Amino acid sequence: MTFVFVVIGLFFNSLVSAQSEAKEVYTTDANLQFEDEIVPYCDKVDVDGAFDLEYFNIKEISISIDDKMGWYSNIFKIISSSDRVIKEEYKDTFNASIKAQFRNEAKTVCSFKAEIRISGDWTDHVNKENATTSMDVKLLSGNIGGITKFKLFKPVARHYDNEIFVSSLMEELGFMSPRTTYTDVKMKDFLNNEIKGRYIFQEKFSKELVEYYGFREGPLIETNELPRWSRIVDNGGVERNRKYFMPAKVLNKYWARRSQNNLKITLEALEKYNQAIFTSNQPWTQLNYEYLGQDEDLIYKFDAALIALDANHSITNHQRKFYFNKINGQFYPIYYDGATMFLWESGDYSIRSDYENYKSLSIAAESLLNEIDIDIEQFTKILNLKKMSISEKEVSQYIDKFKTFLNNIASEEKTNLQKGENKFLDSSFIKSLSLPEGNVQIVFNDIENQQNEICDVYLSDCKIKNFNNQNNDIFELDYFSSENSSFLFGTSRTSFFDLSDSKQNTSDTLEIENLVYAKLFSNVEAKIDDVERVLSFKLNSEDSKVLIYGNGELNDWKIELIGNLNFGLDSERSDQNLLTGCLTIYDMKLKDIQINITDPFCEDGVNIINSNGTVETIFIENAPSDGIDIDFSKLEINNVVVLNSMNDCVDLSGGTYKIVSVELENCNDKGVSIGEKSQVIIENSIINKTNIGIAVKDSSQLKINNAFISDSNFCYALYRKKQEFGPSKLIFKNSSCSSINDDYVQEGSKLIHEK
Repeated sequence: MTFVFVVIGLFFNSLVSAQSEAKEVYTTDANLQFEDEIVPYCDKVDVDGAFDLEYFNIKEISISIDDKMGWYSNIFKIISSSDRVIKEEYKDTFNASIKAQFRNEAKTVCSFKAEIRISGDWTDHVNKENATTSMDVKLLSGNIGGITKFKLFKPVARHYDNEIFVSSLMEELGFMSPRTTYTDVKMKDFLNNEIKGRYIFQEKFSKELVEYYGFREGPLIETNELPRWSRIVDNGGVERNRKYFMPAKVLNKYWARRSQNNLKITLEALEKYNQAIFTSNQPWTQLNYEYLGQDEDLIYKFDAALIALDANHSITNHQRKFYFNKINGQFYPIYYDGATMFLWESGDYSIRSDYENYKSLSIAAESLLNEIDIDIEQFTKILNLKKMSISEKEVSQYIDKFKTFLNNIASEEKTNLQKGENKFLDSSFIKSLSLPEGNVQIVFNDIENQQNEICDVYLSDCKIKNFNNQNNDIFELDYFSSENSSFLFGTSRTSFFDLSDSKQNTSDTLEIENLVYAKLFSNVEAKIDDVERVLSFKLNSEDSKVLIYGNGELNDWKIELIGNLNFGLDSERSDQNLLTGCLTIYDMKLKDIQINITDPFCEDGVNIINSNGTVETIFIENAPSDGIDIDFSKLEINNVVVLNSMNDCVDLSGGTYKIVSVELENCNDKGVSIGEKSQVIIENSIINKTNIGIAVKDSSQLKINNAFISDSNFCYALYRKKQEFGPSKLIFKNSSCSSINDDYVQEGSKLIHEK
C-alpha cells in the first residue's frame, strides 16, 4: 500500500492548474449557516494551502501548558523517585495550547486547543536532564493531517529510526499501522526557558485511524494489561510471575455507548477476543486466531512481518490491538510498539519462545513474501518525508534483509502446538494464574433480556441480575483496582464456552457466481436468474437486509430490490451487523452492474463500501433517509437517478468517483453530498427540489461540467463538518441555478466558475 497523498496530489494539482482563468465566488460566514457546520480550519486557511498541511509536513510543534507548575511538579516527582515505572498518579490531564508550524511555502501555523498528559510506562520516556517526557495529546479543535489524537514519543523510547521504518513498512505492506513521523517540539521549561527537541509523532488508535484504512468505525479491542501492570508497579518494576490474568478490553467505549446495536457488536468483539485469549495454550502471552475471523492467515502474516522486523514485542498479548469489522466478522491487527532494533541488529531474526503455531506462521511468511512489491524509490521518499535521512541503497538493503528473514521463517520446520481448549474448563489452571487481588467478578451482558450474568473468576458460580442497558452504563461494571475488579467478558457464559462459534446472526447465504455471495438477513425472498443475470430481492420484515460480498467480481448483473413503505426507519443508523443499507455491496470488484431499488426503509437505500469498478445505472425511489451512500470506494458510474429521499439523494465519502449523469428530485436535504476527502467528477447533473443542490465538505474536491439546479434553498454549499478535515473546493463550467439563497462558501473553501 502506498501513500494516499500521491493520488490526492495528482488530483489537487489538476484543480490548481484549472483555476488559472477562474472566477472565485465567496460569501461570508460570520455566523455558521448549517446545523452540521463547524468553524473553518486553521484560521480560515485557503484550501490550496491546506493540501500541504499533512502530518509528515510538520516542521515544529509548540506547546504551552496552562498549569505549567502542575505539569513540572509531576515530572519532578517521577525524576526524584527511584521508580522504574511511571505511576498513573503522575499522569494528570492538563489544558494546553498547541501551534503546529508546517514546512510548506507559506510556513503556515495552525493553533489548536488541546489536552495533554505524560505518556509511557517506563521511565525511558522521561529525560531527567531537561525534565521533558513523552506526551499524549488530544486536540480539542482542528487536526494535524487528519489526526486529532496522537503521541509525542521521546525517540529513545521507540529506538529512533527503527520505529519510523517499521511503522511505515507495515503500512506499505497493507497492515493497519499508525501514521508516524519525526517532528521538533518546542516548549518552556519550569524556569520559562525555551527547550526544543526531536520527538516521534504517532497517531493514537481512534476513529481517524480506522477510517484512514477504509473501514467503518467499530470496536477497537486490546488486552487489558492493568492486572499485569499493577503487579509490576507494586514490585518496583520487576515481573515475578508472568502468568497474568489479562482479559479483553474496549478502547473506544464512546462508540459502544452511542447505540444498543453498537453495544451488541462491542460485546460480541469482547467475547470473541476473550475466547481467543483463553483457548490459547498460554493466555498470558498468546491468542488462538480461530476466534478472530475467517482470515487467520492475515494475522499470521502480520506476525511473520513483525518477527522478521525484530518487533516480537508487538505480538505478545499485552501489546495486542485489533479493529473488529462486524461486516465480515474479521479482527484486523494494528501495529504498536514493536521495540524493534531492526536497523541496528546485525544478527539473525528470532521467534518468540512462547509462540505456539509455527507451521501456520511459516505458511503465512511464504505467502507474504510472494506478495511483496515495494517501490524502493517511492518508499525511500516516504521515509525522508518523515525526516529520516536514508538512501535508496540503504532502504534496498533493509528490504532484502527483511525478505531474507521472511524466507527463513517460511523454511522453519515446526508444528502447531495450540490445542484450543478453553482454560476456564480447568479451575486449577485459572488458579495458577497471577489473579488480581481482592474480589474479582466476570460480567456477561444480555441486551435482549436486559440482564447481567455475574460470575466469580472461575466462571463456576454465577448469578442473574436485571440490568437495563438503556438507563445504565454497562462499562461501569468494567473496572480494575487492588481491592475489587470487574471484567466485562461478553454476552453470556454459555456462548463463551460454545467453542463451535455457532452464535451467528440468523441469515442465509447464496452463491451468486464464483466467489461472490449474497447474505440475506431476516426473511428476504431471493431469486437468481443466471440466464438474464438478474438478482431479485424482496424484503419482508423491518430487519430484512441484503449483503453482497466476496473475492470474485460482480460482472454484468442487474440487482432489483423491493422494500416496503409500511416499515418505518429504525432510530439507530446501523444495525447489529454494522449495516446501514437495505442493500450493501461490500469489498467487491464491480463491472457494469445495474441497481434498481424501490421503497427501501433503511438508513441507506444502497450502501457501497470498499469497492471498485464500474456501475452502469443506480435507480432509487422513495428512500426514508439517504438514497445512495458510497464509502471508501473507487467507482465510475454512468447514470444515477434518485427520486424522493427524505435526507440526501446521493452521499459520497472517502473515495474517488466519476459520474456521467445525475438526475435527482425531491431530496429533503442535499442532492449530492460529498465529504471526507473525496475526489469527484460529475459530467452532467439535473437536480430539482432540494435544500442544498450540491454540498462539498471536509477536504473534498468536486469538478462538475454541467449543472442544472432548480427549486432549492441553496445551489452550492461548501463547508467543514468534521474536526479531522479542512476546507473544500468546487469547480464548475456551466451552471444554471434557481435558489432562494446565495451560494454558501465557508472561508477557506472555494467555489470556482471555470470559463
